[in-house]
Amino acid sequence: MFLDCICGSTTGGLGLLGLYINENNVSLINQTLETLTEYCQGPCHDNQNCIATHESNGLDIITALILNDINPLGKNRMDLVLELKNNASKLLLAIMESRGDSENAERILANMNPKQLVEVACRAYHQDENILMLLNQSDGGGGSSGVGGGGGTGGSGTSDDGYGSLRHELGDDGHDDDDVGVSPKEVGHNIYILCHQLAQHNKELAGLLKIDSFNSGAAGNSTAPAPSVPTFPGANPSSLGGGPPSSSSSSSATSKANSKTNQALLYYQTHTAQIEIVRHDRTLEQIVFPIPEICEYLTKDTKVRVLNTAERDDQGSKVADFFDRHEAMFNEMKWQKKLRGQPALFWVSSYMSLWSNILFNLAVLINLIVAFFYPFENALP
Repeated sequence: MFLDCICGSTTGGLGLLGLYINENNVSLINQTLETLTEYCQGPCHDNQNCIATHESNGLDIITALILNDINPLGKNRMDLVLELKNNASKLLLAIMESRGDSENAERILANMNPKQLVEVACRAYHQDENILMLLNQSDGGGGSSGVGGGGGTGGSGTSDDGYGSLRHELGDDGHDDDDVGVSPKEVGHNIYILCHQLAQHNKELAGLLKIDSFNSGAAGNSTAPAPSVPTFPGANPSSLGGGPPSSSSSSSATSKANSKTNQALLYYQTHTAQIEIVRHDRTLEQIVFPIPEICEYLTKDTKVRVLNTAERDDQGSKVADFFDRHEAMFNEMKWQKKLRGQPALFWVSSYMSLWSNILFNLAVLINLIVAFFYPFENALP
C-alpha cells in the first residue's frame, strides 16, 4: 500500500510516475521493492500470491516502473532510474520464482505489452553502448569535444544527458566496471531473463525473443507504414528530415531498429545460461541466470582443469568443491582482464600450461643427466 501511495497510482497516474518519483523519495521506493523481493524469495508462495493479488494492484505499479520513462529524474540522475528499474525487474522475477503454475505469470502479462517489454530490454543494452562510446570520445577528444554525432544528443560534451553520475562511477581507469553500481546492460539483462521466464506462458513473447522475428515481421509487412523515428537511442531523428518520411527512409529506419534489436537479443542469449536443480520434494526446477562478461576471461586450461579435477566421489560434493575454487578463478579472470592491455604478457599467460609442461620436462631431463653421470669424475688437469 505504501508503494501504491508513493507512486501516485491512487490518483490513476501510473503514466505520470515522474511527477511522484524524485531524488527525495526514490530511496524509499527502492527499499520497498527490495523488501518485497526478500519476502518473495525462498520461495514463499503465499507472499508471492499476496503481492500479485493485492487490492492496490501492485503489479501495475511494478510493471509501470519498468516500462515507463521516469522523467525528469531520468534526465538528471539516470543511475537512480536504472537502480529503480533493476529492483522492479528483480521483484517480478521473485514473484515468479519456483512457480510450477502460470497463475502469476498470466497476471504479469496482463499488465504489459510483450513487444514493449522486449524493446525496453534492448534499449537498455544500447544505452550502455552509448555510455561507453561517450566515455571513449571524452578520453580521445578531451572534455570539450562534442558527442552529438554518436549518441544523437547533439551539443557539446558538457551537456547534461543524465549519465554524468554513471560516467563518474566508471572513472578514468579504462572503464573498469567491477565496482560500478548498476549499468543499463545489467538492467536490460534482468528484463530479458524476465521475458525468458514469461515466454514459457506466452507464444507472442516467445516469438519476439527469436533473433529473426523482427526482421521477418518487417519483411512480411513491407507495405505497412514504418515509424518515422527509430525505436532505439543512438539515431539522430533530425537526419530523417522535417516532413513526412518517404518509404525508403522509413524502411531504412525500421531496418536499423531491427538490426539493433537483433544485436541486443544475440548478446543476451549468448550471455544467459540455465541449470537444473532438484528440490527437497524431488521436483526439477530450471534456474536461469546471466553470465557476467568477466567470465569470458577465464582461460580454457582452467576450465579443463576444474572439469577434470573437481571432487565427484560423494553426492553433492562437486558443488562444494567448485565453490571452494571460485575465488582463485575470479582472481584469474580479473588478472586476465588487466593483461588484455599488454599483448605480450597476455600471449605468454595464454600458454601457462605449455610453459609448465616444458619446465617439468626440463627438470626431469636435468635429473636424468645427474642420475646417469653420477658420481662425477674429477678430470681436472
